[in-house]
Amino acid sequence: MKQFKIKINAGSSEEVQIVGNYFRALTATDSFSIEFNNGVKTDFLAGLGMRVANFERVRIYSDTTQTITFIAGVGQVDDSRLAGRIDLSGALEMLQSGASGNNYGTKLVGTAATLILEENIGRRSYLLQNLGDVDVYIGTDSTVTVGSGIKVAPGGSYSAENTKVVYAVASTVGQDMRYSEDLN
Repeated sequence: MKQFKIKINAGSSEEVQIVGNYFRALTATDSFSIEFNNGVKTDFLAGLGMRVANFERVRIYSDTTQTITFIAGVGQVDDSRLAGRIDLSGALEMLQSGASGNNYGTKLVGTAATLILEENIGRRSYLLQNLGDVDVYIGTDSTVTVGSGIKVAPGGSYSAENTKVVYAVASTVGQDMRYSEDLN
């Protein structure tokens, strides 16, 4: 087994001479394609590995400029480490905005679906309380109606453990809906 690190310019390919029957991509910033012995192209990503029929060369194609690190050779390598990229931008935004603890608020609900809570990956759970005069109906998209939503009676409450968006609608305008989010 041998490790290779090659830079490929956008829209081009690089060929590596190696005898083997196993290929594993360790790092890459984007998807790419591989071809063994001038055979069929296969789409590939960092972290993937595959056993193939014996080959003498590997050609790697990329639509973007990137550096790809891979191993190839005879045999198979098992690796319990994670490979590839993890996008933490959403988590970083939550940390930067101080998204922890609780978030409270009030929304007035009427005859058109009203957004109560945005989708929030930092939310563990939420609590809704209807302080209005009539039933309020909740759902997870803007098509919720008084005939399709989950009923929350006046003075009643509803809680759930999810990160989804929440909408509410009522049969009359001006219904006071309170919310509380428990954030990570």
